[in-house]
Amino acid sequence: MKRKEVKLDVDVMKLEKQLQANVRLHKKLMGIEHHIAPAQKAEAYYNEFIERLPYKIDPTLNSYPKCFDTIEKLEEFHDELLHEKRKDEPFLDYKTVNTLDDILSWLEDIDDILTRFVKFESDRKWNYSEETQKQNSNLAIRIFGLALQNDINNFEKKLSHLFQKKLHKPRLSVWKQMGLRDRIHKTISSKCEKEKDGNNWQSRITSWIYYNILFPLYGRSQFILHSKDGNNVLLLMFVHYSPQMEPNDYFDLPREKQLSLLTDFHTTLVKYFK
Repeated sequence: MKRKEVKLDVDVMKLEKQLQANVRLHKKLMGIEHHIAPAQKAEAYYNEFIERLPYKIDPTLNSYPKCFDTIEKLEEFHDELLHEKRKDEPFLDYKTVNTLDDILSWLEDIDDILTRFVKFESDRKWNYSEETQKQNSNLAIRIFGLALQNDINNFEKKLSHLFQKKLHKPRLSVWKQMGLRDRIHKTISSKCEKEKDGNNWQSRITSWIYYNILFPLYGRSQFILHSKDGNNVLLLMFVHYSPQMEPNDYFDLPREKQLSLLTDFHTTLVKYFK
């Protein structure tokens, strides 16, 4: 009887720790749910940057998450989320940890391209003042916040579903228990991670499976898809030239002038991605 009592006490303590971990993470992820709605004039201006690009945009949601207001706020949110994840990981289930890894990788990728863009803007070639550089970096992060609404919504829905399930139906019997599907997912993922980065056709197939089937929330995100087709870079180009012209003005230029500006931008940008 004493052994059973001790085991029950341990299980109760584990469940309590798990619930506390999920509550802390749920509060932290409010950084995605809390949005900033720009003024009507700013909203119309921001839309010019993305209306000609094929991002999945909700026309009724003209706002961006609070953590996308500046690059510093995005980095702060990432660091706080990473800290919570590391602290709480022993008390989180397999699906929640994977989803957190997805959103952390997504945030890191966005921060990486924007950090390089900030350095690019400071290149002497452009002769931009510090004020202009700051304006462009803030504009870029806010435009990404609007352009990546679909990603943000998908992460929010997935995490909300996981948290609601854990917080509304806490059960001692499922503490840290991995179902058959989770075990299969973990085994296949581990094998794919070792083979997906090669240059042969097997690696390409493995990479496709990894990003489209095993981790589609990250692999099929708007940011990743538009990194591959060049639209993220095109968006940054519009931001870069915004002190001289608005995006619609760029499209009104002769084709030769458009190509000249694009080539000039891309040639310098490549230096910051080596």
